[in-house]
Amino acid sequence: MNKKNELYFNIPVADKPLLRVDEAAELTGLSAGYLLGLIEGNKIAFLIIEDMYRIKRFELNRFIQELK
Repeated sequence: MNKKNELYFNIPVADKPLLRVDEAAELTGLSAGYLLGLIEGNKIAFLIIEDMYRIKRFELNRFIQELK
């Protein structure tokens, strides 16, 4: 693991501005499968970085606030 990745993995999930799907699932209590469905259905904004989906923390919070 390079130094840059090592620093990122040492940041608490709650403080990360970009979350992997598994991190977003851990933080919200939603399943990773449900989150992947949102991504694949374009229901939540995402980025692809290093061949992995990333969800902006801001977008995740916005999605949760809009749940009914």
